[in-house]
Amino acid sequence: MKKFLNKKDERLYLLDVCRGIAAYCIVIFHYKIFYNSTISSTSFERNIQPFYNILFPAYEFGWVAVQFFFTISGFIFYYLYYKKINDKKISWKSFFILRFSRLYPLHFITLNSVLILYLIFIFLNVELFSFSEINIKHYLLNILLI
Repeated sequence: MKKFLNKKDERLYLLDVCRGIAAYCIVIFHYKIFYNSTISSTSFERNIQPFYNILFPAYEFGWVAVQFFFTISGFIFYYLYYKKINDKKISWKSFFILRFSRLYPLHFITLNSVLILYLIFIFLNVELFSFSEINIKHYLLNILLI
C-alpha cells in the first residue's frame, strides 16, 4: 500500500472542495457590492438578483464564507508545514518566503487587473460596476497587503 501513497502528493481534496465552495460564495456575495454603488445591506433588492432563489445562501451569508475559507486555509497550512517547522526542516524565514511567493504574485496581478479595467471603464465612459474605493490610498494599502 505504501508503494501507492506518495507523501508529496498528499492532498486534502474534501477541504479543497470546501474552500472552492467558500470562494464561490464570497464572489456571489461581493457581486451585489460591485453591481450598484447605491446598494447597501438595507437597500439590497433580493428578488431582482440573478438566480437569487438558488444562490440565496451566498447572497445572504457570503460574509461567513470568508471566515470559513481562512479557517480551512489555516488548517491546511498547519497540516502541511507544522511537522517541517517543528522538526527544523524549514525555517520561519523559508516558510514566509514560500507563502509570500505563492500568494503575492496572484494578489498583485489581480489588483492591477482591476485597476486596468477601472481605467478602461473611465476611458470608455462606461459604468458597469461601482468602484467607490479605488484611489491611491487604497491602492497602496492593497499593494502592502494592509
